[in-house]
This record gives sequence, structure tokens and C-alpha cells, in this order.
Amino acid sequence: MVEKNLYSSEVSSPESNKVPYNKQYIVGCFAVKENALNYKNKIEGDGFFPTISKSGKLYRVSMGITFSKEEYDRLIATVISKGYKGWTLKQ
Repeated sequence: MVEKNLYSSEVSSPESNKVPYNKQYIVGCFAVKENALNYKNKIEGDGFFPTISKSGKLYRVSMGITFSKEEYDRLIATVISKGYKGWTLKQ
């Protein structure tokens, strides 16, 4: 599982005490919570720290929380290199 350690340096773990960056990279939106959880588990298997947030009737899956523009940019580059497609949510 060397790959997991590689990606863990790309994104801070959610337990950090820092203030999150105001953008998230969303890779999926689901009406059924179980589908969002299944996708989150797949992403975790690729070494990322995804999160799920509810917006209206949809569950959004993001690739993880970042704490700076530089960290966010590195996450996007890694995500794209792994074949994920998504969009930026500004908060």
C-alpha cells in the first residue's frame, strides 16, 4: 500500500485543526446516500480522504478537505492523473 502513503501527503487528514480552504473538488452527486457511500469507499481505496456533504436532496462526494490553494492544486493534479473528473465547489 505504498500508493496510500503517497496520496496522504497530497491532502491533510480531516482531523487537522487548521481552517479548511474555501474550495472542494466534487466528483459525484447522488440522490441515494448508499450510492454516495459506495463511491466514497472506492475513492478511499485509491488512497484519498473523501467527504460526503448533503445539499438539498443530493449527497456530494468530494475528494477531500484541503487547507491552502497550493494543497488544493496538488490534490486536483493527483485526482485528474488518476482519471477522476469533477468540478470545483466554492464555499
